[in-house]
Amino acid sequence: MGLAADPSWRDGFLWPKGDGAGTAAWPSVQVGTPPTGDFVPAGTAGVGYTSPGYADDIVLPVLPAVPDDDTGDGGRPVGLEPMPVPTPAPVPAPISPVGNVDGVVPVAGGVRVRGWAADRDTTAPLSVDITIDGATRRVTTGVPRADVPRVFPDLGAQTGFDTVIPVAPGRRTVCVTFVNVGSGADRSFDCRTVTVDDVTAPTFAGDPALELREGVISSTGLVPVTARWSVADDVAVREVRLTSPIQAAYSSATLAVNIEVPVGTSTWSAAADDHSGNTGAASSARTVTLVPDSQATRVNYWWGTHSPVHTDGTARRTNRAGASMAYTFAGRSVAWVASKEANHGRAHVYVDGVRQATIDLQSSTKRHREIVFTHAWEEPGVHTITVVVEGTSGRPTVTSDGFITVD
Repeated sequence: MGLAADPSWRDGFLWPKGDGAGTAAWPSVQVGTPPTGDFVPAGTAGVGYTSPGYADDIVLPVLPAVPDDDTGDGGRPVGLEPMPVPTPAPVPAPISPVGNVDGVVPVAGGVRVRGWAADRDTTAPLSVDITIDGATRRVTTGVPRADVPRVFPDLGAQTGFDTVIPVAPGRRTVCVTFVNVGSGADRSFDCRTVTVDDVTAPTFAGDPALELREGVISSTGLVPVTARWSVADDVAVREVRLTSPIQAAYSSATLAVNIEVPVGTSTWSAAADDHSGNTGAASSARTVTLVPDSQATRVNYWWGTHSPVHTDGTARRTNRAGASMAYTFAGRSVAWVASKEANHGRAHVYVDGVRQATIDLQSSTKRHREIVFTHAWEEPGVHTITVVVEGTSGRPTVTSDGFITVD
């Protein structure tokens, strides 16, 4: 490279040699034609000087120079100093809840969950979500914790929570979440599995009930009845047992059984067991009474017929239309006992003056001591049962063998 093309040589830098644009030193400069005389007249050069040979060409603004500083860079034009970069304000770190789950333990009928929680974004009590097998219950802190401010003086002492959530017995999954306030995020803990024991015994809805049912009184005096009960458990009933006056076990789905009992007073006792071995019980005294026709009020002609096939060896018979027999008693259940034969007709049965049924007593074979009508109430009371003979054409006879009541 020649000296004229070396930019470090001042003469070549300020006055490039060559003809026309694109000289070796400044290829991009447009070279004008200077006037005659000196290229730069003596005494005219200065900061504001403009060469007349370039006046019609590109004119660049001349920036004032700045004094040299101790950096040795010869100074910089004013306005080209580096702009200062502002320092960004610090972004506060998000604040999530702090605390601990101290215990998840099974208790009678539920799960006890205790611990402490706080959030520095609030001074209010913090919400704690406790989820057991998918069902969530929200509690709040507020139980005093003297140990927390000793480690975290800014949190205060009302940060504890201690609650019992009722759940059914069995294996349960418990999850705890501290609900965030403001910045940060909720804090969740590992779920824990506990087994809740069943400590609740089954309960009976009232005493066992005893109702008379249709059937035949046995030759030994046993009366057909239905024993009923209603029992429930917080989980499930495994078995129901009658313990008096008979002993028998039944499934949890059994709500009534048909049995035969002797005439007289008996204590009816029932027990129910659940799958955890808890037992509930109920009992009641019930009296089964056989009422002979002689104790009933009879209207029109009834005559006696004597035979050991009847309940007390004697029955009453009539063939008169409109003949009636009535008995008033205090109790929960009543039954009419009659005989059935080929020549027997129909009778209407009333309870407390209201007709309840029409009973046809015709049968191809003789049947005695048969319960042909029953009625029952939830609670004991005073009632009247009345039998009215229809006088059926061709077979008007009716034989009554008395009544049975249960108090």
